[in-house]
Formats: sequence, structure tokens, C-alpha cells
Amino acid sequence: MQLQSEFIEVEALPRHLPSVIEYDISGMNIGESVYVKDLDLSSEVTLISDENEFLVSVVKP
Repeated sequence: MQLQSEFIEVEALPRHLPSVIEYDISGMNIGESVYVKDLDLSSEVTLISDENEFLVSVVKP
């Protein structure tokens, strides 16, 4: 796994701000990537980061 970015920018009321966002990569294959647009955020959270921002990819060890 190659981590490109650890943080994304979002906007929400304090009670709706996620403390962590998890994404299961167990079903991904080598060469596949995760982008901000792939994250499942609640409707109360507005995404500020570019949706095409690269977060992580699966690479050979």
C-alpha cells in the first residue's frame, strides 16, 4: 500500500465532523487506487478537498 495523503478537508457542524474515516482496501487489487470521491461521507459533511485527490494505492511490496 502506498499512502499519498493522510488528511482530507471537510466542513460540518462540530457534532457531524468525523474523527476518522475508514476505507476497506481488502478487496482491492495491485494498481487500484482510492480517491477522495470514493469515500462515503454523511450528507451533513461537505467535502472541501478536490474529489479527484489521490489518497492511497495498492502496490507490490
